[in-house]
Amino acid sequence: SLFCNTSSGHQQLQAGANACYLKRIIENWDQTTANWSNQPAVTNDSAVILSRSQNNTQDYPNIDLTNFVTFWHSNPTENFGLSIQLVEELMFSCMVFESSNHFEESKRPLLVIEYKACAMPYGAFIHTSDELDCQFAYSDTTTTEWHWNFGDGSSSELQNPTHNYQEAGSYIVHLTAINSCCSTTMQDTIVVCRKPLSDFTYRINDQTVSFTCLTENIDEWHWDFGNGSFSNLENPVYSYLQNGNYQVCLMVNNSCGSHISCQRLSIEDMGIIQTPNGIAKIETTPNPTTGEVKISVADEQSVYNIVVCTTSGKRVKVIENLDCKTYTLDLSDVESGTYLVRVVTSKGEYTRLVIKQ
Repeated sequence: SLFCNTSSGHQQLQAGANACYLKRIIENWDQTTANWSNQPAVTNDSAVILSRSQNNTQDYPNIDLTNFVTFWHSNPTENFGLSIQLVEELMFSCMVFESSNHFEESKRPLLVIEYKACAMPYGAFIHTSDELDCQFAYSDTTTTEWHWNFGDGSSSELQNPTHNYQEAGSYIVHLTAINSCCSTTMQDTIVVCRKPLSDFTYRINDQTVSFTCLTENIDEWHWDFGNGSFSNLENPVYSYLQNGNYQVCLMVNNSCGSHISCQRLSIEDMGIIQTPNGIAKIETTPNPTTGEVKISVADEQSVYNIVVCTTSGKRVKVIENLDCKTYTLDLSDVESGTYLVRVVTSKGEYTRLVIKQ
């Protein structure tokens, strides 16, 4: 606020076409030596206009200097004060204000700074992904601007954007969130991938079978050779010792999920041949499961015992003294993971890989 100098005795106080600029001074100066010829340099950035006075003693209260104060707050070493300049230098145009030396304190120039309570934007975002599609969410309701960098050259200005990555991989995502006070930049590393689709082939050499996984970008392999033997190799070689029908299953895992596929093999005296239309001796459905698995046996068989183990061999569940063709196995009380389910029937033993989600 600036107040008219009514105590100066000056005949013309607020007179003429006296609209003025308030401009920010940009260099050091000495008030004891400053004059018209050596007045300090100013900038026109954010200049404030005081409109032409309506009477000879007009005060100018509540002048908005927010832009000046904000600049000084961010650049405290560049606070050199303000300069008052007429918009048009005309004869008999002037404004006369009280100075900071006025004997009456209420007439001195007054600068009031109001600090609004305002917190920094929240410093974290969340994301969910479905293969290469990623949904981002930022929950701070005080923010008004969002600048996303998805780490692959793409960006967004939405608060909760969705982004489709073209390639599987690891990406560093940045978000700059802005509210009325300040900004916060945060980052997180995300991994996107494609869900695996299990597939394999094999090659026969006498009694030995060489298996080859055809699925790429896999972290884990779980082979079930259909006779209680297993392997975690990518491309195992296995020798069967007895004739019979075997269902070979491969479960593959990566960070996006799991998938299992099976093929029927028949071991005969002349070696191993594929029998794709063979009838499975045992079924486990659904697989993967979120809780229950229905175990069914074919032919004239009955289920006697069921043993559930981890892939490392630790037993987690044993069901004995059964005599039925179907049994519903409850896995709701075990942790998510991959389990070996061994079923003892009236005609033999069968082991299956079961995924608990």
